[in-house]
Amino acid sequence: MENVNDMNNLNSMKVRTDLALELREKVQGDCSGIRVKTRINQDDSIKTTIIDILNKRGEEALGRKKGRYITIESAALCEPDISYHKEICRELKLGLKSMIKDHKNVLLAGIGNRNITADALGPMVIDNISPSLLCTDMAIDVSAICPGVMAQTGLETGDILRAIVKEKKADLLIVFDALSTLSCNRLNKTIQITDTGINPGAGVGNNRSEISSKTMGTDVIAVGVPTVIAVPALLSDSIDRLLNILDGEMTDRNISNGKAHNDRNEGHITFTENEKLGIASMAVPEELAEFFVTPKNVDEIVKTISFTISEAINDIFTPEHIE
Repeated sequence: MENVNDMNNLNSMKVRTDLALELREKVQGDCSGIRVKTRINQDDSIKTTIIDILNKRGEEALGRKKGRYITIESAALCEPDISYHKEICRELKLGLKSMIKDHKNVLLAGIGNRNITADALGPMVIDNISPSLLCTDMAIDVSAICPGVMAQTGLETGDILRAIVKEKKADLLIVFDALSTLSCNRLNKTIQITDTGINPGAGVGNNRSEISSKTMGTDVIAVGVPTVIAVPALLSDSIDRLLNILDGEMTDRNISNGKAHNDRNEGHITFTENEKLGIASMAVPEELAEFFVTPKNVDEIVKTISFTISEAINDIFTPEHIE
């Protein structure tokens, strides 16, 4: 597999992810610069993973900034089941509250292009923010903005937000944006919260100015949901599923023929994650390498998820819930 090994660099394959959890899964062995905690709710429907990047070693291992990354996974996130969304909303509030300090002046920003459904998550979250939160006589001053994208305004989103933060003297900026993933299992089924900010468009290779505490001059929390997956990543995911199916078939045959099969990988071809991405990258025509796909019902999914996120925000900043 010499040709595959030559393609072990994810950047050379133009396959990207915005999820710190997926990057952590690719780190071989333990890393003292990274701390990971996982909790699963009572009925196993929601899994929450907290990744803390503690130092420079952790930053180099994951290629992400020092800070906290909370990933909430649930298959029910993209389903229109109100009861499950209440549980997800509760978990989302816990994650946000762990990052929100004694802030009194909050700016909410929905990043993305509302004319492109898969990129409309941010603006749709802002659309669902309760007008009562935006009253000036609240205990916490909350305001909201959809700055648009550079193709619409001719201005960097970061520049717009930095000017508003400065003028408003906001002590917390919460941004909402669509992300990309490497796994179909996480597509529209995952929420990531981080206190390290965000690089809009990074997941689809369209890097814009960084939005972080360093560039904004205030605390920044980023909330995102992966709504797209790159074609090479989609094919890699399919290869993984196919190998698992074939491995299971071979195991069943060996058992039915009375043969022992103690080693799952015995007699089978196995690949690392990067090797699978390499195979996928070679199999995808060059003109499709930069394509991203999303489910056909993404409009309904984004509408549902954006409402869940906005409900968590509305609840957090409602006067009776402010501690």
